[in-house]
Amino acid sequence: MRRSSAAAALALTLGLASWVTPAAGHDFPETRRLVLSAEPDGLALLVAYELRPGRLADGLWARFDAGPDGRVGTAWERLARARVIAPRVGGDIEVTVDGAPARLALVDLQFPDPPVEGGRPGVAAIGLYRIPVVAAEGPTRLTIGVRRGGATLEAQAVAPWQIRADGLPRRAGDPVLGPGPLSAARPAELSLQRVAAP
Repeated sequence: MRRSSAAAALALTLGLASWVTPAAGHDFPETRRLVLSAEPDGLALLVAYELRPGRLADGLWARFDAGPDGRVGTAWERLARARVIAPRVGGDIEVTVDGAPARLALVDLQFPDPPVEGGRPGVAAIGLYRIPVVAAEGPTRLTIGVRRGGATLEAQAVAPWQIRADGLPRRAGDPVLGPGPLSAARPAELSLQRVAAP
């Protein structure tokens, strides 16, 4: 990853790490926020995952906190956490490029401090994925969806790319499209075009 891509990914990571979901009730659904970034060296997909404290979070913690002390300190616990949580972050995200399934390559997985309520921790993770794309003469069609639950999607492009998406709102003067909802029944359709330098 180039320096500009790394800087963009870091900025997105910090922004997503500060993202807070509203709290209501006892058990909370998992929430995911996806940010697609078309960068000079390819496509990156950043996924922020959060599960508020509750029975589901307690069950996940039981699978990787050997203590159980509410901390992930040993190498075994860190490995178990990655194996338990990584599939929940991006395992059911489906991407097609020009109609063909694309493989998401996990580049980085981080675990910011989880939400805590009443002494019970939730779960938080941020995954960075690369999506292979071969630059074509015409526009490249992307479809992004999730098989379970829901998510939100934002999309942005850095020169030499332009990105368009039906159904993702665009604010005047803002290069970021979205956020817009994603679900199994409602994937996002995007068009990516390489633009020649003036």
